[in-house]
Amino acid sequence: MEYVKSQRGKDLLEFEHYFYRLNRESKTSGVKYFKCRNNDCKGTLHVIEGIPTPKRDHNHEDDRVEIAKKKLKNKLKEKVSIA
Repeated sequence: MEYVKSQRGKDLLEFEHYFYRLNRESKTSGVKYFKCRNNDCKGTLHVIEGIPTPKRDHNHEDDRVEIAKKKLKNKLKEKVSIA
């Protein structure tokens, strides 16, 4: 489980080769509810006390290539901002 910045600067959660975006967060229990970033997919994930729990399956191939590209892009952005 790792957070990666989206193109718009939002946090995307990467878990088991899929990207998720935060849907909502419970103020009472602290549970975070995530949805697959693919709008046509029903994949969901709950994070309870830092433990990710997939709830619904995805209906598309995983995002392995996209994850690698996004991580590389974010590393390059960090190096440029430091320099």
